[in-house]
Amino acid sequence: MKRFLVAGLGALACVGAPHPGAAADLPVIPLQYRPAAVIFNWTGIYLGAHVGGGWVRKDEAAVPFTLAGATVAPAPVALNLSGFLAGGQIGANFQAGIWLVGVEAQASWSSLTGSTGCSSTATAAGIVTILGGNCTAKVDALGTIAGRLGVAFDRLLVYGKAGAAWADDKYTVASTSAVPPQLAFNANETRWGWMLGPGVEYAFTDIWSAKLEYNYMDFGTRGVRFANPTASLVFLDANIRERTHVVKAGINYRFGPASVLLR
Repeated sequence: MKRFLVAGLGALACVGAPHPGAAADLPVIPLQYRPAAVIFNWTGIYLGAHVGGGWVRKDEAAVPFTLAGATVAPAPVALNLSGFLAGGQIGANFQAGIWLVGVEAQASWSSLTGSTGCSSTATAAGIVTILGGNCTAKVDALGTIAGRLGVAFDRLLVYGKAGAAWADDKYTVASTSAVPPQLAFNANETRWGWMLGPGVEYAFTDIWSAKLEYNYMDFGTRGVRFANPTASLVFLDANIRERTHVVKAGINYRFGPASVLLR
């Protein structure tokens, strides 16, 4: 009986053992055809364009001055500007792991404009006259030069920006009073300040990405001299505080290494 049992186990082992010929018939998947994970890399230089809108708050406090024999004391003025903007950007990114550092410069042409009524008191020979006027301000252009720090979730990038900001401003004061002295002043200035804000960007192809960001720009308080076009030696000096809020949507084209393949 034991001899029959041993013989049966031996036959079963022979049947279950793989034959060299059968092993050779098994399919072999070449390495280059095996699945690979693709991770997007943001490293590179990019160019792009953007459009958006902005809101500006200007608070003006003017210094009294003499015009046509009268002492004129302008009342404080608050101006709210709004409008659209469009422009371009250039930047560079470097990604290490999930972290991204970069630098970016942007410039925009804008139609940020605001106007309000303004008034002054003119005192001459003890007589006080209320003078009406219209005060207008416009931001023709603005831009930023900032560093970027972000976290990349493959093709999605969440980032923050901080750096310097500039704005090209124009001002006009026009009289609406029929009585003299007539108020007419204008001024131009380019002012610098600081900016910060968050943003999000998504790469919908290996080279194209779309972004949405918010910028807060603070230009502080600065003295501005207004000139009178009809009286070259008459000036209006004012201290102007400026703060700007901008929302921009843009698109970028990236020049850089291809996406990384992990096999």
